[in-house]
Parts: sequence; structure tokens; C-alpha cells
Amino acid sequence: MKNRGNAVAPLMLLLLIGLGSCQPKTEEPKEEKPVPPPGQIITIANAKGYYDNYSERRVPLIQRYEDSINRGAGKERDQEQYEKDPKKGADKGALKSMQRSEAYEKFDVARYVYYDYKTIKDYITFIEQQATAAKVDISTLRFYFSNYPDNEKFVHPRQNSIMISPALKKGDREFLFYIDDADPNDLRPVLLKDDFSPTNTTIGKSKSESTKAYASFLPSLAPNPVSPNPYFNGQSLTLNRANGVPPPKND
Repeated sequence: MKNRGNAVAPLMLLLLIGLGSCQPKTEEPKEEKPVPPPGQIITIANAKGYYDNYSERRVPLIQRYEDSINRGAGKERDQEQYEKDPKKGADKGALKSMQRSEAYEKFDVARYVYYDYKTIKDYITFIEQQATAAKVDISTLRFYFSNYPDNEKFVHPRQNSIMISPALKKGDREFLFYIDDADPNDLRPVLLKDDFSPTNTTIGKSKSESTKAYASFLPSLAPNPVSPNPYFNGQSLTLNRANGVPPPKND
């Protein structure tokens, strides 16, 4: 009996050790290293100075130009009213001209645009995902100045905005690009010039394939084409539609 008891004790010990080794190991949280400020960070004093420089050197030019267009629009409407009813237009022309001059005189010059933080994070994730799938590396991120058309469909017609677009390096040059996603299993970057016009080059295709693909994208001369810009078919990587804001009038 003693021998049996002596044999059981080591077995129980081994069993306990085995059970202990099967327990999942909890990983200690890794300490995140603090990120130093990028070298391109500027002081608040510099930021204020640059903002004021724009106020003095650019805003008045934009203001005068856009206000002249608005005043011209008022005069055109006065002329239309006069042509429809000369007597009525002549009687009320001066008053309407003054009212329209005041109503159309001030153009809100945009001073900044913004996206919510999540949109920017999602955008960065999206373009990285597309670039990885297309087997290319994003070399830079460009911020283009842009201007909306004079069209009432836009919330802020004629106001300045920005476009954000990634670029890649090919040889000693950088190119804007979008993604040819005609084959979901073979995404390929299509290179664009600095002004977003096509270069007739798709990375990963032979010259004849690129030319053929580009030719198939060219606008059709037949009536009722399927798309107004068919040679840009594919997945764009350019971000716009930000919220433009003029300076607060109460400051």
C-alpha cells in the first residue's frame, strides 16, 4: 500500500504541472513609444503670421474679382427686367440696381477647409489598401488648390477648396495615379500627369496593352456616350468635398 501511495504522488505532481503549462499565457501590454513632433511642425506665432499674410495679400484680390462678377450678374438681371418691361424697369431700375449691388457685393472668401478626423483616417487606410493591392508604394501625398464652378448645384460656387491625391514614383519622376479595377483580381495603377490628365501608361501592362486599354477609354464620337469621361474609368484616389469656411464675421 505504501508503494502505491508513493507512486501516486509524483503522478499527481506531473498532472498539475501539465495543467499549469496548458493555461493561456497573458501577454503584457506593450508600451507605445512616444512619437516626436515632425520637423515640419511650425510655431503658433508662425501660423498666425502666415494666416495674416494670406489675409493681406490674397483675400483682397479674390474679394475684388469675385465681387465684380456678382455686381455684373446684378446688372445683367436689371437689363433683363428692363427688356421685359421697359417702363417698369426704368422706374425701379435704380432701386433694384442698388439692392442687387448690396446683395451681390460681398463674396465669402474661404479661409480654410476641413474634414472630420475619421474621414481622414479612413482615407489614408483606403489609399494604402488600394496601393498595396496594386503592388505600388505611395511616395507623397499632394494637396492641390482647386476652385468650384459657378454652378448653383454647389453649396459654395466659385469658392476655393483643396484636393488630396497620392503620388507614386516611377523612375526619376512622380505621378498622380488612379486604379484600373476592371479585373478585381489584378488591380493596376494608371499614371496621371500633374494636372490630372492621362499619360497613356498603366503600370504592369505592356506598351501595346496600355495603348489598347487607353484607346478603349477614349470618349466616343457616337451620340449619347455612356460616360462623359470614360478614359478615367476606374477607382479614383482623390479626396475633395471638404467643408469650406469663411472667416467668422463676429471676430
